[in-house]
Amino acid sequence: MNAELFDKAYGSLAGAFIGKLFSRTMGKMTFREREARFGWIKDIPNDKVPVFSRTDYLWIDNLSCKYDETLAITELYVQAYSKRRRRISIEDLRDEWVTAKFPINNWYMMSNNLKEVLMQGMPPRLAGAFACIIAFSTTASIPVGIYNAFDPAAAYHDTIQLASISQKEPALSVAAALSACVAEALRSDASADSLLDTAIRFTPDKEFILWDEARPNNPRQVLDQALSIAGSYDAPQSAYEELDRAVIQDYAANRYRSAFNDFIVPMGLAAAFLKLGKGDFRDSLLGAVNFAAYSYLTASLIGSMSGALGGASAIPPEWLGAAEQLTDGKLRAMAETMLDVLEARFARMEEQVSDLRILQNS
Repeated sequence: MNAELFDKAYGSLAGAFIGKLFSRTMGKMTFREREARFGWIKDIPNDKVPVFSRTDYLWIDNLSCKYDETLAITELYVQAYSKRRRRISIEDLRDEWVTAKFPINNWYMMSNNLKEVLMQGMPPRLAGAFACIIAFSTTASIPVGIYNAFDPAAAYHDTIQLASISQKEPALSVAAALSACVAEALRSDASADSLLDTAIRFTPDKEFILWDEARPNNPRQVLDQALSIAGSYDAPQSAYEELDRAVIQDYAANRYRSAFNDFIVPMGLAAAFLKLGKGDFRDSLLGAVNFAAYSYLTASLIGSMSGALGGASAIPPEWLGAAEQLTDGKLRAMAETMLDVLEARFARMEEQVSDLRILQNS
């Protein structure tokens, strides 16, 4: 097993989960609310964390992450690749979904809802249009980026097909852009700049029609604006005021904007904090977490990208240990499985090259 490639794949999967551990604290706050209530967040809470609800602050403990729907969906992708050891189709993913044993509780309500729709015969390519999973499965397609290592375009197009089983636009494009960034980050010579170039290339430059007519509604314009602002500052915290004013706009007054619009801004913010943090896992992630707004998704996006870029070895050991403990070692196991599948793919590619050379010389 290639040690560097494994480290990067593991870092991407673990980084997304660690981002979620942090972001549950602040997903619906502004950075001013976060500062007044908690000060600067610099570590994963050890006991209980506040979660902003529609009515008040609720309290849950970190054990709730054992019931993580995103992780369960990620496992379905990994299982599909592991069983078939090839590029998978949306029908392959459908077959894994309908046979999955999701617990019957509120943590898995959305996955069970989609399972029922698929079992009743809904074509998987249409299922996402009727699904209510949305944010929960955005980072679940990370294995698609790993399988398409070094080929961001293939990762993007595969995810557009596969993730449509549980996503609709613009969430679908965000998931695909993330997969492309993961594929790029797995390169040995990848850098924060090459990762940002990939994000720019694959974030859609179009206005999405949202039922509440919320603005902004163009992900690429948000990303370009956020990166422009980030380029004027040396540290994440120094950019908060301008990012809030220029990108978030009326966020505080409309914190319950549509689930669709929640996907317009996060990729731009993730790119901005990746730039401000210079690709470093801790600096980039804490910049996004403490900005607070949209961090429920931004932190997972940036955790996945910077985790793939620097590898699991660049993640603070105490954070990585907490993630493994809460997932019962699933993150490392999924990375090992995907590397096994990926190396089998590389072996087939080498055979194909050898056959082409023989044909060329015949």
